[in-house]
Amino acid sequence: MPRMVDSPFFFSFPRTRNGTLHTHLTITMFNIPELDEMVCRKLKRQDLTQCLRVCKKWHQALLPFLWRDLTCIRCISEGKKEAFRQMVKDDYLQERELRRKQKDDKRNTEQSTQKESSPVLSNLAQHYGPRVLVLPVPMDMLRILEPPEPPSKKGRSKEPTAIELLRHIYKHCPAIQLPQVTFTHAKEVSDDVLKTIAEFLVPRTRSVHISSRERIESWRLKCLLSQCLSKLEQLSLKADVSCIEKGRNGGFDGENWNWKPWSSFKELDLRRCRGSSGPISFWAWLWKRCGYVEILKVGSVGQIAKSLAEGMRDHMPKLREIHLGSKIEDSNGLKDDGAAAILSGCRKGWKVVKIGYSVEFKTSAKEALAKHFSTLEELVMAGQHLKGSDVVWALASASNLRSLIALRDGSFLAHKYPDLKAHEFIDLRPTTESLRTWACEKSLRVLKITIKDIPRPDLGEQSVVKETYHGQGREIQGRVYDRLARFTNLETLWLGSFLGQGTGDRQRLGSQKDCLEMSLESGLHKLAGLKLLKELDVTQLATRIGLKEVQWMAGHWPKLKTIRGFESVEKQEVETWIHECHPYISLECKASSSRP
Repeated sequence: MPRMVDSPFFFSFPRTRNGTLHTHLTITMFNIPELDEMVCRKLKRQDLTQCLRVCKKWHQALLPFLWRDLTCIRCISEGKKEAFRQMVKDDYLQERELRRKQKDDKRNTEQSTQKESSPVLSNLAQHYGPRVLVLPVPMDMLRILEPPEPPSKKGRSKEPTAIELLRHIYKHCPAIQLPQVTFTHAKEVSDDVLKTIAEFLVPRTRSVHISSRERIESWRLKCLLSQCLSKLEQLSLKADVSCIEKGRNGGFDGENWNWKPWSSFKELDLRRCRGSSGPISFWAWLWKRCGYVEILKVGSVGQIAKSLAEGMRDHMPKLREIHLGSKIEDSNGLKDDGAAAILSGCRKGWKVVKIGYSVEFKTSAKEALAKHFSTLEELVMAGQHLKGSDVVWALASASNLRSLIALRDGSFLAHKYPDLKAHEFIDLRPTTESLRTWACEKSLRVLKITIKDIPRPDLGEQSVVKETYHGQGREIQGRVYDRLARFTNLETLWLGSFLGQGTGDRQRLGSQKDCLEMSLESGLHKLAGLKLLKELDVTQLATRIGLKEVQWMAGHWPKLKTIRGFESVEKQEVETWIHECHPYISLECKASSSRP
């Protein structure tokens, strides 16, 4: 019968009379392994430890589940950390001794042509290692496995180092689930740690994030990235790359690096790669791995912009979406010619383009973007050099455009978005005073813009723009409604600004005074043709939406689901009517909690 031997760690191990680990792991609590799995998945670690004390059968059945998540070892006492290190050390030494004995036995036997058998593993690693799914990050593991004091010279050869113990753990834990590997200070990682992470962790992950304020040697990046397997989906690189140091490659053989393409690799993010000393061979090596990339995010990439554009044309045939720049101002951000080169690198044509605040988006970049208007389906405009006229230009030219976002909606944050003036949005022909025809009138589904410079005499002294003649404000609003009415397939219409955009008074609810009234008297009835409209957002707008406007919307927009940013003196009457007559319509009044 197996007996229980208490461990100085936080659980015990079933062992037989001769002291070896008990190997019978098919014992279950309910005689149905699948039921055990369902129950234990719901239990917390503290509950599992309580269940272990019920009986020997439950102890043996539940012990493997306790090994699944070992992140708790970061928070245990120093005494238990030392017990864990000693447990790993004993297992490591036992395996080393088994390997040595097997080698000696092999040397002493005279078996002519038999192939060397694999070494016998220690019981602890063999039976519990495959159960481990989650471990602390490598640096935390190294701190736990570090001996309390340096070994003496006499015992230095026998005492395993922390990195040797860590490699021992990783080697016998093949089921570790690691969705992401992150290097925040990649240059400071030692060669041994780098090799360990590259060998055991990188092949198991789906996402790799590398960032450093200092330049990283290209051999380090190749060492890491060459171990990525086909399961890699995302790579983020935020660091300058320097040349390989002469006569040094960190002990890694470049001829044995993995050169296979990453078939699941879909997203590449390059930022702060501004250095000019990065070897072209590294970037050429990286571009060849990107044959399945669909989403490209580019920040300040300096002189590698041209190399990236060539790599896109030669090795990235599946590109469909690009994010240019970042949400904050950057003096080293992507320049106009660099943005133009990258935009021109897509062979099939961009479907999604998102322009961040830090991009110097001027003439060359705009000309490059115009070449993709026939394929463009989604456009986000937040560049610091973009104006309202650029928004109109895109709406008038992109024939397949389905979504245009030029305000802060929470999905793509930036400090500033282009303000669209009412006369720009109306876009009249100078000779006939009629509306110009825009290319996306039938295809557009989502429109998120801020329309300004509309006189609002109904606001009295609070009006920002004054009328030059009586009735000018209503006339301008009527033409704005006429323009909006042309988007007959529109499903989402946002006219309000995200809470927090702007400064001072503009951050308060209802602060934009030069906006549409959204009342029936101002011309709201002209939008009766928007039969597919599902979502209306008027956050931070000084509208005059009341009960009759909401009743009109519910009657003429049959698919309407959400009215966001609603504020009115008739709020209680509107909420009562919605609840009684159209309970499926969501009336959201507080933008700060309702915005995504």
